[in-house]
Amino acid sequence: MGEWHWAAVAPDTAAPHGFKVSFHARTFGTEQEARDHLQGYLDARSDTDGDCALAAERLRSLSGYALRVHVHIPGKAWHVLDAEAELKRFVADLQGVVRPVAFRRPAPSAAAAPGRVKRRLGDSSVFKETDVLPEAARAAEEHKLGRHQDTFVMPRFGVFKPKGAGNRVYGFEHGLIRHDEGAAPQVFRWDRIVKVLRSAVTHHFKNGRYTNTTFSYELTRSDGARTSIDGSCHDPQYKRHANPDSPGMRYARLGLRADERITRILLPDALAALRRGESLAFGQITISAAGVQGKKGLVPWSEITTAEARDGNVVINRAGKFWAVHNRPVLAVSNVSLLLALVDICRRDAP
Repeated sequence: MGEWHWAAVAPDTAAPHGFKVSFHARTFGTEQEARDHLQGYLDARSDTDGDCALAAERLRSLSGYALRVHVHIPGKAWHVLDAEAELKRFVADLQGVVRPVAFRRPAPSAAAAPGRVKRRLGDSSVFKETDVLPEAARAAEEHKLGRHQDTFVMPRFGVFKPKGAGNRVYGFEHGLIRHDEGAAPQVFRWDRIVKVLRSAVTHHFKNGRYTNTTFSYELTRSDGARTSIDGSCHDPQYKRHANPDSPGMRYARLGLRADERITRILLPDALAALRRGESLAFGQITISAAGVQGKKGLVPWSEITTAEARDGNVVINRAGKFWAVHNRPVLAVSNVSLLLALVDICRRDAP
């Protein structure tokens, strides 16, 4: 007699890979029993949950001889698996490389004690705690930051206390809070950030062997206040058996998520400014509705072929020319992601 179970998968920005896998508590002796239980679960929720109603209909339509039942609807999925099977999902790492990640039903274990979650770090940047201190919680509520997603605390090393040790960073749905020891919490809502200065995500090697990955995002608020998300981690793409849920990887993803959210917020106003005839400066690169300002004058959008952040530089190329219009270090270009998004839109809309 085997052992079967079913699992639900749904997007979750707070989860390590961008989605949450939930295994139902019960196990079943046969695949059909697990499938019948899942059908009953979905049917019972169909009246109040449109996703469950659609999934219930699709599960009912599957062949009775289907093995490893998989029910997919937009944004969600349910799977029936045996105890030996792995549930594989595909995720992208910090460099956009897609790789499979396997999940198994967790073995029963004693309930973890509340409070601090102790982890093997695998990096030297941060460790994670579950608590949000009351002062930070009040600030989050006052500024309507939404759902709490992550808590990071700069580590101490035994009796040593390096600069910044004990400082906390809280990630929320609509921003972050930096809470340094002995100071009031500083709130950085994504819609109050006007500039992101990022370094290249850099993979370091010594004698041909991967050592670590470093990252840095500096955020500037509209009133001039600044904070940074920087550190190091071990990327599983380069280090075998590295933990994809290590504090360093989660902290790097917080920086990436901040950059993406801020870019989406700034993009509409930036497009409107270009359409009004204004020029926009991104550090050493200036663009307008007519094109990109180069060393020898304006290059129209119709002649721009590619724009990308590559090997630590922002590169904008021109058709038929060997030399790039711009090849600047990312640290010399503010709001790199916003710039690249605008270049892509302007190139596409060029006559």
